[in-house]
Amino acid sequence: MTSLRKTALARPATIAAATHGYDAAFFRLRRAANDNRPSPGRRRTLTLIAGLWIAGLTAAAVALWRMGGF
Repeated sequence: MTSLRKTALARPATIAAATHGYDAAFFRLRRAANDNRPSPGRRRTLTLIAGLWIAGLTAAAVALWRMGGF
């Protein structure tokens, strides 16, 4: 059975851009055409924000618990 995910065709403009160090063209060339996952940098940023949010909520909960707020 063949995969439903097809790879994007390499256009000359993206090949030239990829060989000159443009990361966006490189990722566009390497990833599938219908792949809509967030880019690795964006995912790392979202993970960092979510982690800081959870840490802040945990610190607030511990502070309230120690002061008898709950």
